[in-house]
Amino acid sequence: IIIYGILASIYILFIYENNNTFLDIFAFLIAFIYTVMVYVPFMRRSMESYLRVEEKIYKQAFLSLAIMSFSFTLILLNFAIDRILIFLGLTGFTVFYFLAWSFALVGIFGAYMGYVRPRSSE
Repeated sequence: IIIYGILASIYILFIYENNNTFLDIFAFLIAFIYTVMVYVPFMRRSMESYLRVEEKIYKQAFLSLAIMSFSFTLILLNFAIDRILIFLGLTGFTVFYFLAWSFALVGIFGAYMGYVRPRSSE
């Protein structure tokens, strides 16, 4: 993951150009792959913990963390799809742009329900 992060940083710092939709697509896809490497194992462990734990509040917390991981991963994928459609000739702000922000809100809510809420009930 560290090596991939370094390569992605090199791309963003030295290759990427503003207002170049083609390079935007690659930037979002690079970031998407990086989030998949981080969040998919986290989501898998959250689901495993969800299935093993018996207490309702922790069961809900682990499920919320899995939803958070899934949502955060889909944010960048939807932005990449939006850029691909712009590259193909559609105007900006496609439905995928708004889906990305919707997944951001769902992810933030999942993080709250998974991290903050279980601790507040103690």
